[in-house]
Amino acid sequence: MRPSRATALGGSLVATVLLAAGCSLPHERTETGASKIAITQVDAEAIYARYARVRRSALRLLDPQPLTSIETGPVLAIDSGALQVARRLLLTEKVDDNQNLEIQQVLAPRLTSYPLWFVAVVRDGVRKLTKVQIFTRETSVSTWQLVASPETLTTVDLPGFAVDDQGALAPVAPDDDNGLSLSPADAVTAYVGALNAASGAEENGQDDPAAAARAAKRAQDQELGGSSDLPDPGGDGAAGPSPQPAPTTGGGPGGSDDETDPSRLIVRDSFIAQMATIARQQSSIGGVRFAQQWQAQPVEYALRTADGGALVFADLLRVDAYSLSEGTVVNWPEGSEQQAFLTGKLYSGGQLSYIHQVLLYLPPEGGKPRAIGQYGGVVDASGS
Repeated sequence: MRPSRATALGGSLVATVLLAAGCSLPHERTETGASKIAITQVDAEAIYARYARVRRSALRLLDPQPLTSIETGPVLAIDSGALQVARRLLLTEKVDDNQNLEIQQVLAPRLTSYPLWFVAVVRDGVRKLTKVQIFTRETSVSTWQLVASPETLTTVDLPGFAVDDQGALAPVAPDDDNGLSLSPADAVTAYVGALNAASGAEENGQDDPAAAARAAKRAQDQELGGSSDLPDPGGDGAAGPSPQPAPTTGGGPGGSDDETDPSRLIVRDSFIAQMATIARQQSSIGGVRFAQQWQAQPVEYALRTADGGALVFADLLRVDAYSLSEGTVVNWPEGSEQQAFLTGKLYSGGQLSYIHQVLLYLPPEGGKPRAIGQYGGVVDASGS
C-alpha cells in the first residue's frame, strides 16, 4: 500500500487537472460590504498549473527553495523535510511526476477581509488517494499558497460540506461545540492525549539482540498488515515512509486506565494504532531508551459538515527522542530518515521532529471524533 519514495515525493504534482462542473466559489465580502469573486474556476485551474510547474522543478532539483512561493506553514515544512532526506541520502530514483489529479470540489467560506482561503477536494488517480487541501491568499497582490493537505484513501467517504444557499462553507470556531460532543479545540486536545497514551513508549530497551529483532519484526508485520482508513503515516512528505528494518544493536506503548482521561472521548483509530506500532518498533532497540511526545498547534480551520458534524484540520507536532546507554552505537537502516538526519550513527542521543496534518471528523452530538486523513513527515533533527 505504501508508495515508493519517488512516487511519494511527486505525489502532489499535476499532469492532468480537471475542474469539476458546478465548483464556483462564493463572493468575497469586503469591509465595505461590497462583494467580489474570491476565486473562479479558471483561477483554480491556473493555481494548480502553477503549483505543478514550481513543485516539479523543486523535486527535480531536490531543492525546497522554489516551494516557498507555492506553499507555506506546515506543508512547506513537511515537503522541505522530504527533500532534505532525499538530498542527504543522494537518492537517485527518478521523480514520478506522471500524476492524474482531478479537482472534484472547490468551496470557500464568506470572508470579510484578507486572508482569503478555499478548500479543494482532489482525487489522485495514480496513488488512489483523496486530498483535502486548503489554499490561502494573504493580500490582494500575494499568490495563493497551499497550507494544508491531509490525504485519505479513495475508499473512504468524506462527509459532505455544509453550505448556505449561495454555496459558501460554514466555518466552525475552535471553541464551538454546538451540536458536537467536543469543540474542535477540545477534540484536538483529546486526540493528542490519545496519541501520547498509545505511543508513549516505555523506556526499557532490551539487551537481547534476538529479542529485539523479533519485536521489530512483529511491529513491522503489524504495520504492513491489517486494514486502515488512512494512508501510511510518517516522514517522506506524502503518505509516509517505507517500513524500515530495525536498527542494529530491543518495550511497548503505554496507555492510561484513568476513566477521566480525555483521550477516551475519541476513537482509537488506525492512525493512533500506526503511531503506537512505530513507537513499539523503536523502543525494541537494545540499549536505547525511546520516548515519543505529541503536541497540538492552535486550530485554524474547521468546517461544518452536512450532517451537523465538523471537519477539523489539526496540525500536530511529534518528537521521537532516543537516549543511548553507555557503549551503545546505533547504525540506522539504509535510506531511513534517521540515517539522513542523525548522520548515520548515533552514539549518545538524538531526536527527530515531525509535523502531521490530521483531518479529524467530529460526528454530530454523541459521536466520537476520529481521524480520516493525514499528511506528515520529518522536519528537523538533532543528535550526537
